Amino acid sequence: MPLSATHKAETRKKIVTAARELFNRYGFSSISIDEIMARAGLTRGGFYAHFKNKASLYAEAITSIRQRHEETGLMERCMLDPEVTREAIAGFYLSPNHRDNREEGCPLPALVSDVSRENDTVKAAYTDVFQNLSAALAGKYDGSKVEFDKLDDKAIADAVLCVGGQIISRAINDKETSDRILKACYAELLTRNAK
Repeated sequence: MPLSATHKAETRKKIVTAARELFNRYGFSSISIDEIMARAGLTRGGFYAHFKNKASLYAEAITSIRQRHEETGLMERCMLDPEVTREAIAGFYLSPNHRDNREEGCPLPALVSDVSRENDTVKAAYTDVFQNLSAALAGKYDGSKVEFDKLDDKAIADAVLCVGGQIISRAINDKETSDRILKACYAELLTRNAK
């Protein structure tokens, strides 16, 4: 008996969620299809009914962060709530909580070195997430395709500061130094935006 479209969509979502969490934690190369499927509570045999290969899953896992933010209402708040400012978004992004919860966090800091060695499909997915972060920091995220050329350089630099600060803070083995890096990046963002 064929599976319903709803069941197939739910299964695909389980696979993408498991992949996003594992890729964010361990990277692309360190995780096998078997590990992803086991995390999703499925067997390897079902993988190819949903994805052409591991790289296509990787691209979808990267872009699934938008869906995750839509589910939690984060993107809607960015679009509709004037209180969700550049500083509030950066404060969340540069928090110890975001650093410590890689599996649930943004893929930009977790996957940067992996993506740089991947194909154009994966790089396009990563680029889309980066452009959305830049647009959110500029107060110009509206849920549609970002017109990146219309964003100011300050928003792009703020996105780089957020991602870079998170990358370095995760690489440091001393919590006090790691926390200081996050605070310094946030303070720099506030100072730059006050000018």
